[in-house]
Amino acid sequence: MSFKKLIISGFLLLGAVFLIKTDLKAQLLPVIRVGVVRGPDQTIVEKVKEVAARSGLAVEAVNFYSARESLNALAVRQINLSACQHKPLLEDFVQENNVLLIPMGNTYVAPLGFYSQKLKSLSELEDGARLVIHEEPDKRRRALLLLQRYGMITLKDVPWPSKADVVNNPYRLNIIEANFIKPFLNNDTVSAIAFTGMSDDINALAPTRFKLKPICLEEASLPYVNVVAARLSGKENPRYLEFVKAYQSLETAQFILDHYKGTVIPVYDFN
Repeated sequence: MSFKKLIISGFLLLGAVFLIKTDLKAQLLPVIRVGVVRGPDQTIVEKVKEVAARSGLAVEAVNFYSARESLNALAVRQINLSACQHKPLLEDFVQENNVLLIPMGNTYVAPLGFYSQKLKSLSELEDGARLVIHEEPDKRRRALLLLQRYGMITLKDVPWPSKADVVNNPYRLNIIEANFIKPFLNNDTVSAIAFTGMSDDINALAPTRFKLKPICLEEASLPYVNVVAARLSGKENPRYLEFVKAYQSLETAQFILDHYKGTVIPVYDFN
């Protein structure tokens, strides 16, 4: 064997040893269990899992119906981290349940909006128009507050409003609270549908796929920035910090931008 071939073989052997050691390290360390909600949260964490594996970090995405369920599981130590809630929801949960959960780092923002196949703005809504919003409390609150911001309704001053808390409805809007949004996408009797990139029922490409256009959107500067949450005791855990680093990597940010075409926006300084 020539000297050149010997050198190349040596490098290949060293590379194989590195990969084996990295894989063994991932197998020996406990898996980090991360709470997600089906949709972009799950999809992005699967990408983060791939990025983190290169540093020997083993990650498992654990699915929940809602961010509140994930935070509950975090509080009782069923999972290590939760990566499916925005900061105001985390703060509400901490206050309501008197638990010590903290944000470990920002991830993304997904502005909620009303989308329509036939309207260009909310001002085009006719009296009695049917609007569909998600019944999950956080998405419902955001949709109703957005309607109130545009002067379409007035709500009672309650923490978690529903359509029952509408006290003034000058356009007699017919607000439908639904568990599944998808069946309404091609329904001609529906004027507009509210959802975010976080929706369980529609991925962030839905506006393109169903030719939906936003007729009003939350501002991206509003406080609904998603965060990775941990128990206070995990604040300095090096493995949790490594997970956040993988989430806040340039590779993950590029994946979010490419995959969601601007409906999900990374909000961190890329590492």
